[in-house]
Amino acid sequence: MNSIRLEKPTDAAAIKRVLDSAFGRSAEGAAVEALRARRALVLSLAALRADTIVGSILFTDAHLDETLKPKPPDEPDPARPVAPPPARRRSAARRVEPEVQWVSLEEEFERERREREMEEVLEAARSSVKPKATTVTTIVPLSIEAKQVPKFVVLAPVAVLPSLQRRGIGSSLIEAGLAHVARMNAAAVFVLGDPAYYGRFGFISTRPFGIGCEIPVQGGEFQVRELRPGALEGVKGVVRFEPEFRELD
Repeated sequence: MNSIRLEKPTDAAAIKRVLDSAFGRSAEGAAVEALRARRALVLSLAALRADTIVGSILFTDAHLDETLKPKPPDEPDPARPVAPPPARRRSAARRVEPEVQWVSLEEEFERERREREMEEVLEAARSSVKPKATTVTTIVPLSIEAKQVPKFVVLAPVAVLPSLQRRGIGSSLIEAGLAHVARMNAAAVFVLGDPAYYGRFGFISTRPFGIGCEIPVQGGEFQVRELRPGALEGVKGVVRFEPEFRELD
């Protein structure tokens, strides 16, 4: 069974192992630990498989400085390829798993009730016929303590254990994270990465909005998704990341 839930206090070490393994170094994991220590994480979700954490996604504050003007984007450098989607590596064969679906607590209870009733009806038949194995993916209903949620947030990092990449876990984490920060009343989400990948989730270049990134980027690598229509109307400036991310190379 696969599931996605809020990070728990006991998850820190497991999430760091996922980040270290996915990125092939300890820098991202150390940055997240520092952010967590000073309570700078807006949202942290963990993907589990058989009760083991196999993926992680985090959101932090996007500090928009409206006193600054965006710099022109860097020209493409043939020696520097466009950044790939976070922590995604090629594998010999692609295996696809069902996408995660949001379920409310009431829907989960109703589903379990129906399943119990069906089990009772089919009990005799199952005694002689073995059912086929199925894969179930759920999201535990999420709730968050009352807090001041930033109007704009940054999605970073998202990671999945290398052995389980290209199976839909990363996509499910992104979709779940976007849905939840929208419930937290965030207005827009920024991300730095491959436009071809993040475009699948509704992200577009920030350049038409007149919004830049403090980190030098190429083309349309710095992207945004509005969670509320018109959220960026009249908004201009430069997004500053948390210092732990600015220090990453």
